[in-house]
Amino acid sequence: MQLSPTERTDESGNSVCPVLRAFPPHRRWRARAAASRQRCASVIPAQLQRLAQLAGLDRESRFDLRIRFGLACIERIEHLLSDEQVLAALAVGKQFARGAGGRDELEEAAGRAAAAARSHAGSNSLDGAGNAAVSTSYGVAAALAGRALQASEYAAYAAVYSYSSHAVTDLDAYRDEHDWQTRKLAELIDESAGAE
Repeated sequence: MQLSPTERTDESGNSVCPVLRAFPPHRRWRARAAASRQRCASVIPAQLQRLAQLAGLDRESRFDLRIRFGLACIERIEHLLSDEQVLAALAVGKQFARGAGGRDELEEAAGRAAAAARSHAGSNSLDGAGNAAVSTSYGVAAALAGRALQASEYAAYAAVYSYSSHAVTDLDAYRDEHDWQTRKLAELIDESAGAE
C-alpha cells in the first residue's frame, strides 16, 4: 500500500510523522525512535516554509511561481517516472510554465496525474525505485495543481526513497534536496521580482 508522505494520521487516527508512513505497522517502532529525536511535523524544512511565507507563495498572484517551483522540484526526479500518463501530464505542466497552454489544460493534466498515481502498482523490487515513482507521480499531480510545497515534499521523499528506502526516516538524508529546494525557490522569487 503506497501512502502519501503528507498524511498525518494512521488508521487509528493517531498522529504520525509523514516519514513513518514508509514503514509497515510492525516496523514503525524503529522509525518512531528516529522521528522522536527530531519531532518532525513535516518533511518540509522550516527555512523553505519561511521563505514561501515571506514570498506570499500561497497568494493567487503567485500561482505561476508555485507551478515553476513545483515543476523544478519534480524535474530533479523525473527519471523515476515510468507511467506515460504522468509523463504526458508533466509535459503539459512544462508547456504551461513556458507560457503555452492555459489553466484548464493544467487542471486536467493534474487530475490525470493524480488518477495515474492512485492506480500505480508501485514495486516489489528491493531498491524501492517503483515506490519512488509513485511518490514522484503524486508530486507531479501536486505541482500541476499549484501545491508547490507539497510537490517539494513528494520530490524530496522520492529522491531519498529511490536510493535507500531505509533512509526515509533519517531527516538528515533529506538535507541536500531541501537545501537545493530552498535555493531554487529563492532564485525563482528573485527572477519573478525582476520580471515585475
